[in-house]
Amino acid sequence: MNPQQAEAWTLVLLGAAVGLAAAWVLRTVFGVVRRATGSALDGVPPRTTGTAGLHNEELERQNARLERERETERERRRILSDMNEMLLLQKEEQEARASDLAVANAELERMQQLTAWQQEALAERNEALENQTAEAERLSRELARRVEQLNVALAQIERLHRDHEAFLRHELRNAISPILGYVALLESDDPSSEQSTRWLAGIREAAEATERLLNELRDLQAIERGSRAIERQAVPLDDLARSAVRAVDPRGTVEFDLDLATCSALGDPSLLPGVLVNLVRNAVEHVRGQPKPSVHVHTSVEHDQAIVRVRNGGPAIPKALLPRFFDRFNSTKEGGTGLGTSYVFLVVRAHGGDVHVESSDSTGTTVTVRLPLAGPDER
Repeated sequence: MNPQQAEAWTLVLLGAAVGLAAAWVLRTVFGVVRRATGSALDGVPPRTTGTAGLHNEELERQNARLERERETERERRRILSDMNEMLLLQKEEQEARASDLAVANAELERMQQLTAWQQEALAERNEALENQTAEAERLSRELARRVEQLNVALAQIERLHRDHEAFLRHELRNAISPILGYVALLESDDPSSEQSTRWLAGIREAAEATERLLNELRDLQAIERGSRAIERQAVPLDDLARSAVRAVDPRGTVEFDLDLATCSALGDPSLLPGVLVNLVRNAVEHVRGQPKPSVHVHTSVEHDQAIVRVRNGGPAIPKALLPRFFDRFNSTKEGGTGLGTSYVFLVVRAHGGDVHVESSDSTGTTVTVRLPLAGPDER
């Protein structure tokens, strides 16, 4: 029972007690009045004026007594009326207090309900705030991670920029130095001699290597910028493999095992020859200096793809270097630039193909290229 209900019951009991007390007081008053009236009548001395006089006096006493009783009755009724009015007023006051108490209880319940809602809303707000805080912390960690990645990428770009400059200076110097040397020899020799003819061939070879280097750099930059459109037509990979072998080893210093099935890739005829030449050249350079250098070149069709595999029997590439095998300016050969393998990777990916490398001491190093197969209508 709450305090308001206890107060209501207290008022009800108090009203009942007041009513009982009023009834007891009224009953006591009536008794006192009745006794007083009887005593007064009994104390009036009788008159001795004869029989008729006695009778009249008796009637007068009775009338006076009746009048006093009537007056007493009227007074009793007046007192009862006043008591009833007082009880009605008390009842109305109690009802008003009970009504006020009910209103107060309803307001208290409403306030309690409102407090419960506020507490629930506060709990939801605290939970949302905790979620927002956790999300902010996660975003902060993610931002820090992204900033770290950006710093690493910027460092790599700066390193590549330095490597690119060093590469250009190194490679162009290597290409130009033979040309200048052969020119100096020609200036000191008879132009019609056989030696001069070999020197002119060396100049041509060095000039062609320089031109090829510049063309590959141009194509790589165009592919990376997206400004180089890829033509789509049938390109015979078996013919490209034979041409690459002749271009890379015209003197036959390396033994080639050619397993060339007829297959045509759907690609750019100006870019795919460079893929085969770089694959073969990389394999030849990897086995050069061995007692019996050999390179295996394989072409085939697997499902809807044209396949080229070039394997050399040289020493295995360290596992730590394999993930960066196709990175530009990262070479597994001493003095290498990594431009050829980077060219292969970018051109093949630009055609929608795939390339990967495997290396072990038992089988050597194998580079596999997968290109879209040209359909019958495209050959």
